[in-house]
Amino acid sequence: MVLYTQPDHGWAWVVMLASFGAHVIHGFFLYAIGVVNVAFLDRFDHDVGKASWACGVFLGLYGLCGPLSGMIAERWNCRMSMLVGSLVMTSGMVLTAFVNRIDLVIITFGGIGGLGAGICYTSSLVVVGFNFERHRNLASGLATSGTGVGAFVLAPLMQHAKDTFGYSGLCLMCAGLSLQFFVLGALLRPSKLEIQRKVLLKQQVEEKIEKNNNIKKLSNVFIQAGKVLSNVGFTCLFVSLSLCSLGTYLMYVHFSSLAIHLGTSEIDASYLLSIAGSCNAVSRILVGMCSNSDNINELLLYSGCFSVLGVASALLPLYSYSYAGQVSFVVMLGTYAGCCYAVLNSITIKLVGIEHLASAYGLEMFGAGIGSFIGPPVAGWMIEFGMTYSQSFMVAGFIVIIGAASGWSVSCFDNGSASQNDGYKSTEIVIKEEQKLDIIVEKQNTTETKDSKDLTEKLLNGKEANAK
Repeated sequence: MVLYTQPDHGWAWVVMLASFGAHVIHGFFLYAIGVVNVAFLDRFDHDVGKASWACGVFLGLYGLCGPLSGMIAERWNCRMSMLVGSLVMTSGMVLTAFVNRIDLVIITFGGIGGLGAGICYTSSLVVVGFNFERHRNLASGLATSGTGVGAFVLAPLMQHAKDTFGYSGLCLMCAGLSLQFFVLGALLRPSKLEIQRKVLLKQQVEEKIEKNNNIKKLSNVFIQAGKVLSNVGFTCLFVSLSLCSLGTYLMYVHFSSLAIHLGTSEIDASYLLSIAGSCNAVSRILVGMCSNSDNINELLLYSGCFSVLGVASALLPLYSYSYAGQVSFVVMLGTYAGCCYAVLNSITIKLVGIEHLASAYGLEMFGAGIGSFIGPPVAGWMIEFGMTYSQSFMVAGFIVIIGAASGWSVSCFDNGSASQNDGYKSTEIVIKEEQKLDIIVEKQNTTETKDSKDLTEKLLNGKEANAK
């Protein structure tokens, strides 16, 4: 018997906790990856360019695999996507522990590890949207706050593991973290909204096939992707996430190196990432709580947070030479870099409707992946061509500001009316489908009851006949 979760009730909150746990692990790999980057530099003779490529490919695939994760979720569900991603990521981390060339690390850590991480990441985000309606922003904020907790707790622990067990020990610890996705994925029961969405998409595909007899086969994924990308507002959001991710992950990957270059010890640099993680966790919860109100403009909140971060990064050379100044920056980095994900579910649903949530989120993560793929290597090139880490952060700040402007422009191209109408239409169709299912079940129950009564009467009549 298959058990389905009901929106905002019961097991939906267990799914939210599982998503929180997954984000704790994501928090280390996304926001404390500077620890891993420093380990690569120490192990492979401070080759900044190639170490940046290893982290860049890893972070890039974190987002670029969004559509693949969406396809797996479309075909099966978010649980299967998380299980597959966990096994792939774990294998990549184990291989990384035993390779002795940075070129191979780009393949094992960046390629294989990033592929698995990306599959897990999109699933852990989308599954919250499928399990909540009324409390969606709050649940998203609570779940995604796990990234801050992960960076806060795991950054010093993994730095200690590196100091104690060396490079290979750190990689095996990363493999152990990756395997926990499998445990958490087992808790992701299919949701009622997810099943309803599949029914709706099947109807849409059947309607398109009926209208055009020359089309023999249509793919759900490509139909949805085409419809989503035709939304100009969504395209602006896609560009915004790409640019903001480029700047943000440049900061996260190279901030430890910047701090160490300015005289900070490695363990103190890991504590800086830990501070960023704690601020990240608090900000996501607060944003999730306040954005649940109808009076909050989610696009303004999204764009405003990235604007503040961009200004703070552009001005970093003015105050980064003291440890207090570095602490000030990581507080702003942690507070404003990740809280947008607490409202991204709701913004996406308003733009394209819940029936396209998985595909749209996959595309958004693809855009974020492009940015995070480019950001770290760009900083590596800057350093190799004579620029300083501080100057690369200035460039990252201006890029984030442009991304924030692109995010705010979503409101200029899409007032939400179309998506709202689609949402109402989808809701009506879903309600009709529910009513049909209820009628079918009721008929089956009535038939079964009638059959059982007839069988009982026959048995009684048979007994009376035998008695006579």
